[in-house]
Amino acid sequence: MKNQPNFLIVGSAKAGTTSLNAYLNQHPEVFTPSSLLYHNKKEPHFFLKESGIQTAKEYEQLFLSVNHEKAIGEASGGYLYDPSAPNNIYTFLGPDVKIVLILRNPIDMTYSLWGHMVRMGHEQLSFFEALQVEEERMEDDEFKRTVQDWVYNFAYVDRAKYAKQVKRYLDRFSHVKILFFEEFFQSPEIHYKDLCKFLDVNDEYVPEFKVYNPSGGVRSKYIRRIMNDASAAWREPVKKLLPTKCKNWLKTHINQLNRIQASMPTLSVAERENLRNRFIDDVAKLEKLVGRRLPEAWDYV
Repeated sequence: MKNQPNFLIVGSAKAGTTSLNAYLNQHPEVFTPSSLLYHNKKEPHFFLKESGIQTAKEYEQLFLSVNHEKAIGEASGGYLYDPSAPNNIYTFLGPDVKIVLILRNPIDMTYSLWGHMVRMGHEQLSFFEALQVEEERMEDDEFKRTVQDWVYNFAYVDRAKYAKQVKRYLDRFSHVKILFFEEFFQSPEIHYKDLCKFLDVNDEYVPEFKVYNPSGGVRSKYIRRIMNDASAAWREPVKKLLPTKCKNWLKTHINQLNRIQASMPTLSVAERENLRNRFIDDVAKLEKLVGRRLPEAWDYV
């Protein structure tokens, strides 16, 4: 494959991968493809077992515009969770591809992922109701068949148990960079410089550090519903009239205009303690795996 990626941002969910990708894309020595090429997908997700871009030809087309850039990559938050992704990446891109992952306090990540699914109109249950039925959903073939989003976006707790996910990449690849959401966004200049060194690009470049894909709500649930409805009557004529790039641009900007900034209710001390008990063992495993004390904001062990 000509101009194939030499780095990937593999996740995790709701940990700033969109912002991280945008910061790298500003760098003159870095290339990441436009999301408008992803066929109505926010991320390529080519290396997932299911979902995302399906063929090597489609994937290669994402990188046709590469010119002189030294670091070529893409960001797909599902790669960290899918157990087949590391081997798929290794087989397609080889052992020397650089892996970047960013992890967020699992309590905040879980709550944020649930909030995202509510905002998108895919989740109807309350937070703790959704956690209660998570395992049941993951074993329900009918749920998997009928859900309108990647089914593992409903695996709120399991996706925040990072140890086994990180270990798969550490076992498979020699070049793995682990970032932590709380540290990176507290001092982005320092950690961006370090990331540039990892990617072997000029570490003096400083991007615009604004927040991309922030949490929030929607102005109109009706607009959200018709934009997400795969069977909506408007889709077929639009598909015939507009090229894919224009169609994706239109959908992206309608969704952006429909969004509003809004904070979710804060979890109570008791609710956080409930969640802490779900993650404390995994956090201890992760700390041992990465060989360092985790950020103070995690504060578990």
